[in-house]
Amino acid sequence: MKKISTLLTVALLTASIGGAFSALAADSTSNQSTSVTSSTTPFAVVHDQSAYFPTGQGTVNFDYKAPASGTEKVQVFVQNNSAKSINVKMVSPSGTAWISGFTIAPGKSLISEHYFGASQQGFWLVYFDTNDGSPISVDVRVKDGL
Repeated sequence: MKKISTLLTVALLTASIGGAFSALAADSTSNQSTSVTSSTTPFAVVHDQSAYFPTGQGTVNFDYKAPASGTEKVQVFVQNNSAKSINVKMVSPSGTAWISGFTIAPGKSLISEHYFGASQQGFWLVYFDTNDGSPISVDVRVKDGL
């Protein structure tokens, strides 16, 4: 009976030490993740939208605010969640096509990066078209300060 009691004590002690080690490992991992996250370059999400256009054509717009001076990198992300390929065109406030002639296959995405300054400030338009009227489902995300 004394052997069983001793074995039970050893087992409980081992489990509690192992649990404490696991908790320390988890804390160590979470601190590491936190430090990695905090060390990344800050950016702002200018626009984040999921859109559905049942007629095969549609437009998403976003308002870009320029930095006080200079330029900054801006990233435009478009995910095609549709069953068909979609055509994408992005037009600046002045009417210039910055993205044109791009087709995104179903389930695929487009990432386009540009340097914007004061002359690019204002409302931007992103046009979508399927050419055959098939419904469009997209996710659009615009980040600045990259």
